[in-house]
Amino acid sequence: MDEISPIWLAKLIRSVGVLALPYEGQRAWLAANWGLPGLQPVSELAVELGDATLLVDQFLKLGWVNPRIMEAIVLLDDYLGERSGPQNAEFWTYDSLRAHPDWAHARTLALEILKTVN
Repeated sequence: MDEISPIWLAKLIRSVGVLALPYEGQRAWLAANWGLPGLQPVSELAVELGDATLLVDQFLKLGWVNPRIMEAIVLLDDYLGERSGPQNAEFWTYDSLRAHPDWAHARTLALEILKTVN
């Protein structure tokens, strides 16, 4: 595989940053980037993170991220991934994003990752 673009690393860090935002910030980001009337694109928070984590090996090989940080990002991705599927459709709504304790925990995990990056 040819060298990947640094834009993917930027997308990864941005996705963690958006996951660390409080509900209001996440909702505003979703509206600005996925604002389609009648839709609740909450799952896009996890999709963007998941897409970027597919490149973990390349990021590590290039020395772009600390392995400890990548491990924490993969754990966050797995945490959200455990909530995927039709049986968890309610988790991917604005109401859940606002009030579900698992979203609060995901925000805490994301914020801890960002604190480690600096």
